[in-house]
Amino acid sequence: MKSQIKRAVSVCSTLAIVSSATPAFAYGYTAHSRIVEEAVYILQNDVTQNPAPPSGVSQTDWDAFINIAKQTPTSLSVLRTGLPTNKATADSNMSPFKDDPPPTEGFPFNGNDGSSCVFATTDNLARAGEFRIQEFPYKVLRSPPCALLSETDPQARLQSLMGWHAGTIDDHKQDTIMWYRPTNSVVFSFLEDVSTYALEAAAAAFLLPIVCIFKLFTGGSCGVHDGQDLVNQVNPVDELESLIPGFGSVYDGDYTGLWHFMHVGAGQGQFSDIRGMLYEGAGDDHPGVVDILIMVGADLSGLSLKPTASDGDNAYGRYDRVSRDNANWQSSTIAHLEWSPVDHLAAYGWDYYKNKPTSAEGLGWVLHALGDAGEPHHITGTTSWGHRPYEEYVDKKAESMLLLADGGEVPVGATAAQHKRVLELAYTYFKTLSSRPNQPANVDAIESLVLQVAQRTYGKVHGQSWVWNDSASGSYLLGGSYKSESETEYIGYEAQMTDIIETSVAASVAFLMYASEFAVDPGLSPNIRCAANQHFEPPSNCAPGIAPTPPVVLNLGDGGICASNGSCGVDAGPVGDAGTGAACSTNADCVVGTCITGTCSTDCSTTPCGKGTCHVGVCCAEDFSPCQSDQDCCGGQSTCGGGVCQAPPPK
Repeated sequence: MKSQIKRAVSVCSTLAIVSSATPAFAYGYTAHSRIVEEAVYILQNDVTQNPAPPSGVSQTDWDAFINIAKQTPTSLSVLRTGLPTNKATADSNMSPFKDDPPPTEGFPFNGNDGSSCVFATTDNLARAGEFRIQEFPYKVLRSPPCALLSETDPQARLQSLMGWHAGTIDDHKQDTIMWYRPTNSVVFSFLEDVSTYALEAAAAAFLLPIVCIFKLFTGGSCGVHDGQDLVNQVNPVDELESLIPGFGSVYDGDYTGLWHFMHVGAGQGQFSDIRGMLYEGAGDDHPGVVDILIMVGADLSGLSLKPTASDGDNAYGRYDRVSRDNANWQSSTIAHLEWSPVDHLAAYGWDYYKNKPTSAEGLGWVLHALGDAGEPHHITGTTSWGHRPYEEYVDKKAESMLLLADGGEVPVGATAAQHKRVLELAYTYFKTLSSRPNQPANVDAIESLVLQVAQRTYGKVHGQSWVWNDSASGSYLLGGSYKSESETEYIGYEAQMTDIIETSVAASVAFLMYASEFAVDPGLSPNIRCAANQHFEPPSNCAPGIAPTPPVVLNLGDGGICASNGSCGVDAGPVGDAGTGAACSTNADCVVGTCITGTCSTDCSTTPCGKGTCHVGVCCAEDFSPCQSDQDCCGGQSTCGGGVCQAPPPK
């Protein structure tokens, strides 16, 4: 007993460090969404250039592939957006004494009053999920206070929507809810050993005469160990222990990712064909410092999955080779729990899409899994060895690693070369997926695609010292300047990182092509517009009457609304002349018009409009700019409704 107490006391000294070690996160939202945005971009632009087939591929097979690729954006655009009426916050939250995660916030205003959001007042955004992508005039954003941004480019809208679905899977906090189970804690291990011995001895003594009587009637012989043998088989103490509840609820954005791993090198697990996260077997070779700290903290506190509250064990665990009940899921701490692998995340999403082929929602799980399969730490089941520094560095460099041409232009140079590599690899993946034409594949085909990406990633990083940097994880834990310095360990390896992440882009191209073949057009929903005598009033209803005239909005660029003067532009004249006279360095600084010699100008009589449309010699913004009549909206090219210019709704 003394040794057990000493062990617990020594472990306690590490708690300050352990508490800072968070289990799991994947590529950030930026990287996940960018992977998918590039995949969609390639389908929208590169395939229209009729690229030549790669070596070894017949022109006929390649043409068939390219023709499907060309049709994919149109086919996907008929899907409903699948946006939620509510979504969980992206903020991290950990509270051991609440029953469940906090109530979801209203999408797209995220709990705000919507006063800073710009939208068409006829759009019933309470039904944002019922819009088809082709008629949804917004980019979708992750961050509050507004999750929507006006966008006139249909290509950008499709890229944004698909990227959003892939990126926000990490926001599903309900997937992983944990609690503290004292019976799983190392502190109780000694008492457990003593009680187990005593209970099993008593049970053996009680069962011995029953066993002997049974054997007497069946012609067998009776020995003094028969009762103990039966106890060992039944193991009543373990059965009872697994049913004892814990307390509290622990949830955090980091914990969500525990379902997002698969250990390619470890092979078959106890419950799945490819093992998911298992901390005691983490890493390319062995667990790292963060893995060990998490195991220590979990074993000390008894931190375990709470299956009665979590969604993940039902959503993803259903695809395990060996099924588990609640007692199995909570029988050990997270240090020793074998989690379902990330390909089961994809299986869940594919089944969701097959059952609801009118919505893009189910595609997000598959796309997210394909992204994680292209992350080295996720396919070796470790939260250490440079996991977080690697991912945060990729997140910051995502736009320079994953290349898109501006404004839908034909890609050239490095962008074109990357897209060519991606498209040729996508061909291989698509051929595998499309081996069963005219009917959607079973989940095993989608799981196989994820595994192929993971195996390709594993082949590029196994044993490669530049990837596995445990000192970077240690520095990351220290926080402050050490945290930012930990990312610098990966400077100079951008080419290797890009080579790895391109695999996820290629698989995303192939999957989107395949999924598009089974997309079903649900038709125009009658619920997406407010009635003629109504306007949408945030956060969730169509209100009677015409919307009040909104304040003048100074900037509708990608950076969000600018509520101050200066370089963002000022309203220097009547409606339709916003932005004139504002200081600027580029056209992007102007609300509308062109930046000429450091000043925003809406005069387009001799110079084309940098932003907006030239109408009767004046640049003007057609959608969502303030107005008093239709004439203020580029001379009647769009309609003035509720005090803002609104493009006519699609037919």
